[in-house]
Amino acid sequence: MEGIGVLLTFPMSSYLEQQLDKRFNLFRLWNFPKRNDFLEENASSIRAVVGNANVGADRELIDSLPALEIVSSFSVGLDKVDLVYCKEKGIRVTNTPDVLTEDVADLAIGLMLATLRKICECDRGKKVGIIGLGRIGTAIAKRAEAFSCPISYYSRSEKPKSKYKYFPSVVELASNCQILVVACPLTEETRHIINREKQPTPLNFYLPYTTGPQLAVTGPPTSIMEAIGVLMTFPMSPYLEQQLDKRFNLLRLWNFPKRNDFIKENAGSIRAVVGNANVGADRELIDSLPALEIVSSFSVGLDKVDLVYCKEKGIRVTNTPDVLTEDVADLAIGLMLATLRQICECDRYVRGGLWKKGDFKLTTKFSGKKVGIIGLGRIGTAIAKRAEAFSCPISYYSRSEKPDSKYKYFPTVVELASN
Repeated sequence: MEGIGVLLTFPMSSYLEQQLDKRFNLFRLWNFPKRNDFLEENASSIRAVVGNANVGADRELIDSLPALEIVSSFSVGLDKVDLVYCKEKGIRVTNTPDVLTEDVADLAIGLMLATLRKICECDRGKKVGIIGLGRIGTAIAKRAEAFSCPISYYSRSEKPKSKYKYFPSVVELASNCQILVVACPLTEETRHIINREKQPTPLNFYLPYTTGPQLAVTGPPTSIMEAIGVLMTFPMSPYLEQQLDKRFNLLRLWNFPKRNDFIKENAGSIRAVVGNANVGADRELIDSLPALEIVSSFSVGLDKVDLVYCKEKGIRVTNTPDVLTEDVADLAIGLMLATLRQICECDRYVRGGLWKKGDFKLTTKFSGKKVGIIGLGRIGTAIAKRAEAFSCPISYYSRSEKPDSKYKYFPTVVELASN
């Protein structure tokens, strides 16, 4: 085997190079500046060419290797290989279909989430359009569906068995989606398939949620509403503060270093407290506000609110369940993908210009990984739904087993973590 010459056309995985080196006489084409001289000297021993999506085997290279028997492309696409000429010459051609399907689909979803959530800088239901509904396109669609994304696609012809909406042109597809995924093989037909001429309007890759007309607010007259004191315990969304400022006498607790003096002066007018996961309403605060009628937590959790004491005092308590369920689940999957795929490290690698020196190291995929969830509530269930789309076996721990759940239950966190 060591006498068989294998020509590697482009730097690839170090593991692949090591394995070829062990078994064959491996020639790395990029190490020979005088390519023609090198080929003349070694042509008779080279029986195989290993290429990829960057450099394959064109007619000129094939003609220079009279002993060539096989061309292997370490990629899905074969656009860098002269398939017609190989067929004429009786040279076998292989590639790697399906080897990277799950990985590319994982990474595509990871990059969408990283972009929309700005993971490297530290939305749910975005319309996803896919150009090319082949293996990879279908795998991406399957994952995006789990995020409640409406899927549509363009391909040379409509897929009769597909449940996704078909558009007969790229322009129509791009006009009806917010994220556009190019998942088609590179051919002369698909080259520059996305360009300014074919794209009449910019894609909404970063389109924020849009809002319709403001809802009419009914209730007491404005003058009465403005007299109602609302105590906000912690800085929150500027929009929320603006809206409360418009409707009530909003008091921001963090602006008053002498908290006790401030509360004594304003206790008679404060009828509502707005807290969050950082600062809510404990027994001491509740006792200091005799006119308090409601505590609203701008969060899902209520652990910062003394619920038992509020019930005793007849104070209503509200929170925001489901408002952020889908967003938190999106972000959880995004962070898993960003961690396993090292997306933030890749971002620094590219920005630092290190890509000029070589490819980034191999990372690991998310698909098929066993996912354990502590707490199978609204958010846990939404995460499980998304992880399922990546063919991940799901198990969970909670205070008690969920009788309607199809996922495997573990009675302790230690058992869950061990599995």
